[in-house]
Amino acid sequence: MTNCNAVIGRDFGRAFLLSVMLLSNVISTLNEARGFGAVASALNSASAFLTRRCMLEFEFGDALFRIFPTEVEAYCHNPYFPDPYTHCHDAQRHNYGRLYFHGAGMDLCLSDNDAYLSFLIRSAYVYRNGSNVLADDLPVVGPIRLREAVFGRLSVAQLRQHPIAASMVLREADDAISPDRFYTMIATRVGLVQHTDPRFAQLRLRTISDSTMRKRDYRPKEELLDSYLEIVRLTPEQRYQVARRLMDRCPSKYMLKK
Repeated sequence: MTNCNAVIGRDFGRAFLLSVMLLSNVISTLNEARGFGAVASALNSASAFLTRRCMLEFEFGDALFRIFPTEVEAYCHNPYFPDPYTHCHDAQRHNYGRLYFHGAGMDLCLSDNDAYLSFLIRSAYVYRNGSNVLADDLPVVGPIRLREAVFGRLSVAQLRQHPIAASMVLREADDAISPDRFYTMIATRVGLVQHTDPRFAQLRLRTISDSTMRKRDYRPKEELLDSYLEIVRLTPEQRYQVARRLMDRCPSKYMLKK
C-alpha cells in the first residue's frame, strides 16, 4: 500500500506554488487527478489555496460578511478516492462556490461535476461590515462556533432553505484586505471514527494557514509546526524563530544548541 502521507509530505510544497495560481487552475488540477495519491495531494493543494488566497463574501441580514478561512478539512468521494467520511450529500456536487450546511458546521463546495467535493471550514477570520467579530482581531476557531458567529442560531434546516445556500460566495482575496495567513501546516482530520477502510482516517487532509497559531487552540500544535518545517528550507536559527512565533513553548528539538 502506498504511504499516502509520505506522498502528501513530499508533494505539499507544491501547495505554496499553487497558492499563487488562479483558482481555475486549482480546480482543473483537482478534476484531472487520477489515483489515490494524486487526489490526496490535489486536495491538499486546494486546501492551501483556500486558506491562503480565498475568501467568502456575501450579504446576510443587514451586513456584508467577508470570511477568510484559516483551517479547512478536505472531503472528496469519487472513483479514485472513495472517502467514507464524505457525506455524499447533493450539496457537495454540482454546487461550486456555494455553502453546504450540516450538523458539524458548514462546507464550501468546489465540485462542478458528479464528484462529491467540499471543504469543512473549521476556523476563519470573520469580518462583519469591515470589522472583525472578535474583539482580539483573531480567527474564530471551531466549525460550530464559526457558523454561529455568522448565522446565529439558525438551524441547519433553516440555512438550507435560506437564499444564502444558493449564493455563489467564493472569491479570490485581495492581498490589501486579507489577514496574515502565511504559515501553512497540515494534520489529520478531527474526530473521525475508524472505518473499515483504514487508509482515510490517518490522511493529513486538514490544512491550517495562520500566523496566530500561538494564540489559538489549533491542535496538535507540535505536529502542525513539524509539518511546516518539513517543507521549508530554514537555518536552525530560522527554525527556532518560527517555533517561537507559532508555539507557546519552543519544542526542545528546535532549541538552539549552545
